[in-house]
Amino acid sequence: MTWRQSRRLKLFWLLWIPAACFGQNSGGGSRIESNPLSVYAPPCISQVKENIGVQCQVTPKGGMQPYSYGFTGGFPTGMSMSIGLGGGLINGTPTGTTGVQATVTVTDARGGIAATAFMITPAGL
Repeated sequence: MTWRQSRRLKLFWLLWIPAACFGQNSGGGSRIESNPLSVYAPPCISQVKENIGVQCQVTPKGGMQPYSYGFTGGFPTGMSMSIGLGGGLINGTPTGTTGVQATVTVTDARGGIAATAFMITPAGL
């Protein structure tokens, strides 16, 4: 190996090792998220009325688009929520006044997850 080849090899390792390790967490430290994902119940959920159509969009804040939506629990009879990429729309016409708890989960493009739980109780007319 010539002196010039030796210098190139050293330069390669000096540049490659930090670049390969940058941003990886070996498990001993904590990862700082510069734009954390959060989600809250849409305000229109508190205004749901029996036999009146409603459309409420769950809107996450932060994270990285695109967002994927899911839920557990349920919705009042006559209501549903779109799931998957581009979902998050709660809509329908509730046909009763029975309250139901739902938990909406949002996952961003980086795999960040945020969830919010809320009660939907349609007001009677």
